[in-house]
Amino acid sequence: MMELITYPGVGLRGSACKGRYFFCQFGHRYLICRPVDRPDDPLLSPPRMDLWCATTYGMQFLSQRHQWKNSAHILSQLVSYLSGESLADSLDEYEQLEHLATVMMQRQLLVFPLESSGS
Repeated sequence: MMELITYPGVGLRGSACKGRYFFCQFGHRYLICRPVDRPDDPLLSPPRMDLWCATTYGMQFLSQRHQWKNSAHILSQLVSYLSGESLADSLDEYEQLEHLATVMMQRQLLVFPLESSGS
């Protein structure tokens, strides 16, 4: 049985938001947050470094998301969280993907796996 990990402030709106939970296409759960909002948890896995290599990896990761475990507006929620404003409303889905993948590559947005690969 998998233990559900939750962190304070994750998923909230506005300045109280400390990141978002994200489910990949296989249903694996991730925490996406800015470095300043990284939870103080010594058991938290390191961030996915493959997303730092090129925007292509970030775009693939974000576009191949689980269709019903994520909010329908997960990309715009991430863009709003990152920018602190509703910039996402002026961007289409591809522009949101491109923006998020770029900031992931620049390490301004980190992706932490929340499930161990051994379970």
